[in-house]
Amino acid sequence: MADEDNWASEDVGGDQWGDEAIEDDLEAPEMMPTEMKRVKDPWRKPTDLTVRHINAHIYIKALGKHMKKAGSFELPTWVDLVKTGPAREMPPADPDWLYYRVAAVARFMYMHGGCGMGHLRARYGSRQRRGVQPNAFRKASPGILRFALQTLEKLGWAQKKTTGGRRLTTEGRRAMDNIAKSSWDEQKANGRHMPMM
Repeated sequence: MADEDNWASEDVGGDQWGDEAIEDDLEAPEMMPTEMKRVKDPWRKPTDLTVRHINAHIYIKALGKHMKKAGSFELPTWVDLVKTGPAREMPPADPDWLYYRVAAVARFMYMHGGCGMGHLRARYGSRQRRGVQPNAFRKASPGILRFALQTLEKLGWAQKKTTGGRRLTTEGRRAMDNIAKSSWDEQKANGRHMPMM
């Protein structure tokens, strides 16, 4: 028993809670492996940055702005008159809404490997308020979605599948990935946080 007391007093220097014991504990991180010390950079760009790495809202806005700036297609005359579906009461308030809808359809095709009109109509449908009756789901307007798919075909970004529907071409996927990289760089240059999926 006496040996144990002597060992404790020699190790700590007579005081069990002395300053020397605390200093020894503080020096422990030097022995940690280097991987644990490294802090991850939140802006570290993945080596193969694609559309899947970018937040959907940010990417659709960037792609829509790119389409408008490049003059990818002309807006039809009916763009300010139509609703996006029977469940809506008014047309969209944003004058550039069709660019964003085409961009959203392109991203949806990228993420899901292609789609047809039925899938898109269900995807962009919404609940219709019917007064005292229960709300009911209504599919989106087919004309707008058909225009979006035809526009992507004219750009060379989409093509028809043999089994029905459309899918993105290699050129379309490459163009969309390039826009994802440029939107990442733009967000980083502006000092904004780039949320990833």
